[in-house]
Amino acid sequence: MADDSQFLLLPGESEAEFLQHKEGWLQEYQPQTEVARHLVSEVAVAHWYLMRVRRWYNQVLQKHPDPLRWSEQERKEMDRATRDRIAAERSFQRALHNLEQFRKTRVREAMQELKLLHAAQPASPQLAAAAKKKTPAPEPPPQSAKDALFQGQNAKKNKRKPGVLDQWAEITCDEQGNTRTELIPSNEELIKEGQAMESPPDLVYRRFHFVNGVPPEYYWATTSSERRQRGGLATQRMAVETWLETIEREKASGSPHLGPCGKNLPRPKERGECECPVCVQLSLNQEISPGNSPDG
Repeated sequence: MADDSQFLLLPGESEAEFLQHKEGWLQEYQPQTEVARHLVSEVAVAHWYLMRVRRWYNQVLQKHPDPLRWSEQERKEMDRATRDRIAAERSFQRALHNLEQFRKTRVREAMQELKLLHAAQPASPQLAAAAKKKTPAPEPPPQSAKDALFQGQNAKKNKRKPGVLDQWAEITCDEQGNTRTELIPSNEELIKEGQAMESPPDLVYRRFHFVNGVPPEYYWATTSSERRQRGGLATQRMAVETWLETIEREKASGSPHLGPCGKNLPRPKERGECECPVCVQLSLNQEISPGNSPDG
């Protein structure tokens, strides 16, 4: 998808709503460079287009609810709507993946620059004086050439970054008050994605998008009336074991909607620990009061 400088709104679409939609993504990711801003804009446009295609797909589905009675023309219309929806979902996933990969790369670069900066800084006079007063530690026994050379420093377990599974949760509410929860990818597809990873995944990120406010089924996520009315973006971050327990609990409840997972995990240091809105302000479970979480 092109960025919004080449994006055309259709009749009936509001430019103000689109700009608010884009601003929500910019507030979520807080891009600091032109490249990052471009990538966030691509995600915002791809998501806007996805919502547009889904509306059209639902309209076509409502016109032809019974597949057994479709005419040849109606079947072609449904096939086209389905292809467009799948293409839009893939486009959005690709744009979001590119943005996340860019963030990971920048975090690694920043951490490396910080290490080099600390290594290059001379010790302060106070630290140097304190170091002189310390009793010197006993020298370790000399290592053999073998022990000095082979220390497992390149072993995968010593170089591995935490494996992460990402899932997008689109929460919408129609004019009749019906709430719809759509997962991209589905739980089953996410499990297959984890099974294809070389090492077992460690974390699962659920990225929520409350399109037109937070519906009652998700009031567990926030006690703020302003937040419930406004909606927006939020994140659940949990261990894989917690996620598996959570989806089993959700399945057993019989509800098509998602629930709390317990304590929201902090962003791991290996992924660039930070205080951004994703990691702090917009974390769903930080607003869950005691007793609302099934995990205590």
